Amino acid sequence: MSFFDKVRDMFGGHHHTQSATTSPRPQRMPGTEQDGFRDKVEDSVKSGIDTAARKADDMTKGKYRDQINRSAGSARNAADKIDGKPD
Repeated sequence: MSFFDKVRDMFGGHHHTQSATTSPRPQRMPGTEQDGFRDKVEDSVKSGIDTAARKADDMTKGKYRDQINRSAGSARNAADKIDGKPD
């Protein structure tokens, strides 16, 4: 199983191919380590959005602050969907 197959499985990918020689992996219980991983990814993405928004605001010296904040807010709302739980 390749790295990408493992990542796809972690995020609930549906297109999984297995060769006939491998045995099926045991199913994980919902709500185990995957939820913690998704929470970390979501927090990391939100942190990156905030950093990029601050940098863009600094570089434009506040001229486009409203547009930057609106776009960053939209991006944060999209990032809220990573773990599937409302924050």
